[in-house]
Amino acid sequence: MWKFILGAVAALAAVFGVQQSGMLQDEAAETRSQGATSTNDADGWIGDAEALRAHMQFLSDDLLEGREAGSRGYDVAALYAANYFASLGLKPAGDEGSYWQNVPLLKITRDAAGAQMALIRDGRRQQLTYAEDFIVTSSSAHEESDVTAPMVFVGWGVEAPEFGVNSYENIDVEGKIVVLFGGGPPQLPAEERAHFGSGATKAALAASKGAVGMISIYTPAFEQIYSFERLAALSDRSGMTWISPDGEAHAAHPEIRASAVMAPEATQQLFDGADAAYADLRNAAAAGDAMPSFDLLGEATLAQRTRHQQVSSPNVAAMLEGGDPDLKDEYVVYTAHLDHDGYGPEVDGDNLYNGAVDNASGSSVVLDIARAFVEAEKKPRRSVIFLLVTAEEKGLRGAGYFAHHPTAPIENIVANINSDGVMMFFDFADVLAFGDTHSTIKAHLTKIADLMGLGVMADPYPEQGFFTRSDHYRFVQQGVPSVFMLLGFTATDGTNAGEQAFQTYLGQHYHKPSDDLAQPFDYVAGAKFVEFQYRLGESIANADERPEWNEGDFFGDLFGR
Repeated sequence: MWKFILGAVAALAAVFGVQQSGMLQDEAAETRSQGATSTNDADGWIGDAEALRAHMQFLSDDLLEGREAGSRGYDVAALYAANYFASLGLKPAGDEGSYWQNVPLLKITRDAAGAQMALIRDGRRQQLTYAEDFIVTSSSAHEESDVTAPMVFVGWGVEAPEFGVNSYENIDVEGKIVVLFGGGPPQLPAEERAHFGSGATKAALAASKGAVGMISIYTPAFEQIYSFERLAALSDRSGMTWISPDGEAHAAHPEIRASAVMAPEATQQLFDGADAAYADLRNAAAAGDAMPSFDLLGEATLAQRTRHQQVSSPNVAAMLEGGDPDLKDEYVVYTAHLDHDGYGPEVDGDNLYNGAVDNASGSSVVLDIARAFVEAEKKPRRSVIFLLVTAEEKGLRGAGYFAHHPTAPIENIVANINSDGVMMFFDFADVLAFGDTHSTIKAHLTKIADLMGLGVMADPYPEQGFFTRSDHYRFVQQGVPSVFMLLGFTATDGTNAGEQAFQTYLGQHYHKPSDDLAQPFDYVAGAKFVEFQYRLGESIANADERPEWNEGDFFGDLFGR
């Protein structure tokens, strides 16, 4: 059955390639006529610019319907990738001798009709309005649940005594609904702040303290990252989590009966009669002042209804076996997420989210890195796994499943190199590696950058917490030194073309239907980026010593083995 399907997809890809070949040639000629660098001027990059173009053209096509995890379009993309790995002669690295690692997923869809929130004080019940005052979040633990309980404000909802923050010190939240700020304390280092400020970390901590509900409220900084208006607009979209072999939904936290996000304009109602006003607390949060915890007046009622559906979606995994008999059982893993958003809210008459940059680009880069390793004159000493994961857009779910249920022993995975959102729009003079300051991967990174005449830039947006927002972080949480790679901001002509491209993409195309192939991709720059990543992985795979966490590193101490 699978051989037939693989064959059918191979034929489909071949037909697609034939149909597109003339278009590719025409586009390449047009690009060269406009003065862009041609493939023939690529200075012999290991990466293949035309192969990148072909992969991205297929993966971003309307045929794949936005590649949402669990959809037909995603399955076509996964079959395409598996077939390509097979054509390279790579070994299957999935389940039972296949290229597939099936990821069992629980699809969770909020039922707005079941969403309720009310405040109860002095026997009076004040009903709030869904999507104007609040959003009740969907639940992977309960299809239908409600809770009525006293409220307690716990500041950031963070327990980080090593940084002088403990929101739960001297406050009892047993059987109560915790009210907390979204995001993390600004006085914490950026990446540690992103870890402590994540919703998953806060929910796990609140549940461990005995809380039965959560209400998240906004700071000015959090509004800039993810506004309530945007949240409300996307509130009918489905989420997912993976299901463990024992049938339990991962990170479900059933102790939390219901949770909500409150609109900034409505939040003061929670603090009426309390020891502090919401506006004052917002100002204190923005300034990084010490944040008090205290009981709020009255009770809140939260109710939610969620539709649960079990679906599955595969990770795609292939392996090149290492050539050193003493090291071939250790692995360098390249990752990129293959999924995107499918269909979504209409923008300018278009509701198909093709996900060209996010993340057909990263997937195409990994496919071409795999080709480069296969065509190299000598095998690396360690083995290399090429992993395209599902459901990143649902919360890094495919990567999380692999990291918890790896097809190679997790203790033998020495490093992860992740590609997500490769904005190959210009010829870059530096690279950006989120997470490079945490481990000895930095030495390999600097060495390869020097060899290629590139700089290594520091994180330009530490407040965004990108280190915790892509698939590599699931490997970090299992103790694996990891980096998340992007082009830097400096162009070879000395301009800041990268920053301009980054801002344009985030402002105009990120998670919008316009993230398609109409953007000005420079596939030669992509080929150069493939070379950098190939050489980085090759350096790690051939080194005598595996990467190690830096001494005293927060993430190494927290997660390292």
